[in-house]
Amino acid sequence: MQEVIINYILICILCYITGSIPTAYILVKRRYNKDIRLEGTGNVGAMNSFEVTGSGKAGIFIFLIDFLKGLIPVLILTGVNKLSFALLILPSVLLIAGHNYSIFLKFKGGRGLSTAMGVMFTVNILMILFWLIFYFIAHKIKSNVHLASIAASILYVLPLVFFPGFVNRFTLNNSVTNDQNFLLFTFCASISILILLKHIDPLQDLLNNKNEK
Repeated sequence: MQEVIINYILICILCYITGSIPTAYILVKRRYNKDIRLEGTGNVGAMNSFEVTGSGKAGIFIFLIDFLKGLIPVLILTGVNKLSFALLILPSVLLIAGHNYSIFLKFKGGRGLSTAMGVMFTVNILMILFWLIFYFIAHKIKSNVHLASIAASILYVLPLVFFPGFVNRFTLNNSVTNDQNFLLFTFCASISILILLKHIDPLQDLLNNKNEK
């Protein structure tokens, strides 16, 4: 039992470290000799990389690597380590937390969207679809990526609340139970909180600009 607990703690630590690998910082620094933390929005992610470098290829490449940071560890944990969904939640959330608060960048990082999508691709791909639908609707209404991300990260759990049986048919172990519904909701809500926390500054900037006008 003690060995199992120690192994689980090590898995959580490794997931946080893996998520902390600052893809955008490394690529932009080496290829373009720029510190992405000091350029553009200062966000260490795919979108700011694109804006800072002007390279769509760089933005897409960074998105894919950050996506894989979430996807591959979850595939390993479920396929090799055979973690249950309940035990998978914490390591998965730590992958995203590592991306957002990288230990290698003094706890600076990205906003977690790419890595969260990688994690969710394995856990429940339908939740990505819901997030994207709400994102594009919100963006159509407000034409602001930050507001759209905030809205999508709040609203994408609604289908899980109203149609839990249908949504959970796409969840990792395909178990439609009350426990499964609760676990998936907890998982999605945890991801939402991490994403929303990283949107506080952009939201404050938007409100300040609005007040100035």
